[in-house]
Amino acid sequence: MSDETFPEFMAQTLAKYAMSGTHFVAEMTESCMDAEVEKLRRFVRFCKDRGIRIALDDFGSGYSSFRMLLQYPTDIIKIDRSILKEMTKSDEKMNFISSIVYACHRFGKSVCMEGVETAVIGTFPCCAVLSGRRRPFC
Repeated sequence: MSDETFPEFMAQTLAKYAMSGTHFVAEMTESCMDAEVEKLRRFVRFCKDRGIRIALDDFGSGYSSFRMLLQYPTDIIKIDRSILKEMTKSDEKMNFISSIVYACHRFGKSVCMEGVETAVIGTFPCCAVLSGRRRPFC
């Protein structure tokens, strides 16, 4: 959000390569969500006008809240890897994280689980996108 020339750079790059914005996702962390609200709104509008989706990165770390899901027009919620490490520790934690995923879906958000490195986490229901290191699930 601090580089005011970035949207113009994005527009020029899309035009230069005749690319549609629908092939791209702009990621923002929780910290930029409250930094400069008016700049954020302009950037989001710029992206939406070009079909660029918005992802909220590292959800669950820091000071995230459901308010962010309601207030900002993100398309994808990327749940932080630190949350995923907790989910295999108990059924209670698995149920809680499942509820977060369910709430995201009810708000019309896609969910990406970051840090998927085990087969158990890799079979987590309701997530269309998984992110992790390339290594076999053995």
